[in-house]
Amino acid sequence: MAAGPDGRELALAVGNKSNGVDSTILYLLGADGSVLTVRETAPFWSVASMIFVPAPTHPKGPIRLYWTESSSGGTGNTGTSTFPMRVMTYDGSSVQRVDVPLLWSQSPRYLNAYPGNSTSSLMIFRLQDIPTRFEVLRNSDHISGATLSSPTTWGSWQTITDTGLDTQVAWLSPDDYVVGYGDSPHVESIIPSYALKMFRVGCEWAGSHTFWSGRSLDAGVAGAAWTMLSPDPTHVLVLGRDAASGPTPWLSVDVNTGSITATAAMWTPEGAWTVVRSAEKPTSGHPSCSGVKWSWP
Repeated sequence: MAAGPDGRELALAVGNKSNGVDSTILYLLGADGSVLTVRETAPFWSVASMIFVPAPTHPKGPIRLYWTESSSGGTGNTGTSTFPMRVMTYDGSSVQRVDVPLLWSQSPRYLNAYPGNSTSSLMIFRLQDIPTRFEVLRNSDHISGATLSSPTTWGSWQTITDTGLDTQVAWLSPDDYVVGYGDSPHVESIIPSYALKMFRVGCEWAGSHTFWSGRSLDAGVAGAAWTMLSPDPTHVLVLGRDAASGPTPWLSVDVNTGSITATAAMWTPEGAWTVVRSAEKPTSGHPSCSGVKWSWP
């Protein structure tokens, strides 16, 4: 599930087994109550993530729905045969595939963005897990002035960090975003120590701001599939270590202090979750880097 700027649109992916074969139906819900079926995936394909942004080469253009799809068989976006993945978009009239040039054995897993922003993040899946399962990239088509890119070709990406955690990327604002940083163990019963790191568009050269680290939060490897969310510019929503055991409260982590507070909102394995964020001016790509304690790695 994903919400557009100011919640004017909502994208909802629903599993479908009507023909005895798993697929996914992607719906677009409008503020006027309309429901549009955008796409039904091919058998054994599912929708992994969704964002509402303009084409990065046209930041003042109309908001599009972009999403990633993945499957357990067939041929993927980069030729990876074991776990094929691809990026798609809907421009209001047709569904198109988005070309994301990557290396062999890499595939586009998760797209995340602040609604309506001129940049986004992409978590790519590495088949060999070297050095980690995922790598986080940030799109710079608009900021770099890439002339060979287009609404259906996203070619300019900046490497941000490696991570083994698949809780995705939470965007605090058009400038700031948070990554769960750490290694994912091969034994799912083992919860690794990891950190929450904030990055700033245009300031990645300075490193990141680590505002929490430890073992008390769920790392997304204990049988609970969930996505880190951001309700405002200074907090992210995560789950505690016991998330896989059943309903559990969303925990709010303060980006400035690292303090954790339980919220009244309850996460359940059956639910779909998103937050509505207000429309903001897209990032310029050159914000101030001062006032934050940056460090490496």
